[in-house]
Amino acid sequence: MAEEVHSIRSIHWREVFPFTVIFRSFRVAIHPSKLILALLALIIVYLGGTFMDTLVPTDQQAVWDEMPLYELTAHAADHDAQFTRLRQQEIDEQNQATHDALVAIGKPNG
Repeated sequence: MAEEVHSIRSIHWREVFPFTVIFRSFRVAIHPSKLILALLALIIVYLGGTFMDTLVPTDQQAVWDEMPLYELTAHAADHDAQFTRLRQQEIDEQNQATHDALVAIGKPNG
């Protein structure tokens, strides 16, 4: 019996190269409605974070290097008092540095 000759009529490129779906998804990603939806999501996340920040009093917010201060005082006998004192000292130093920077640019009252 003779071999049957098959001719290729078309190639289904998505099956041959499945990663090409990434390029097709780019068209969906740059669609204006999707971009507007993403922008609205970013705005909502920002406003939600800002609102959550206002719920915490300023004196209760974390300060830079608070964890090393905690580790320094973790095994002290008067842990709470020593940690509070060091934390308040750090807050005062930050406030003074901010005030000095404002004075340096001619805005002593902020």
